[in-house]
Amino acid sequence: MGESKKAFARSYINEITKEAIFTDRKRNELLKIWPQIFYEMVYSSLTDMSDLQGYMKKCMEELEKG
Repeated sequence: MGESKKAFARSYINEITKEAIFTDRKRNELLKIWPQIFYEMVYSSLTDMSDLQGYMKKCMEELEKG
C-alpha cells in the first residue's frame, strides 16, 4: 500500500472516529434532557386542553391563518 493510501485511510478512520464520538455525546445529552422535554410536552398539551373550548378556538384561528 502506498503512503498516500495509508494517509488517506488513516485520515478517513480518524474522521469516522471523531464523528462517532460526537454522535455518542449528542445522544447522551439527549438522553439526559429527554425526560424533561417529554414532561413539558405532555404538561403543555394537557394545560392547553384543560380549557377545551379555548383550545378549539385557538386551533381554528391557527388553521384560518394558514
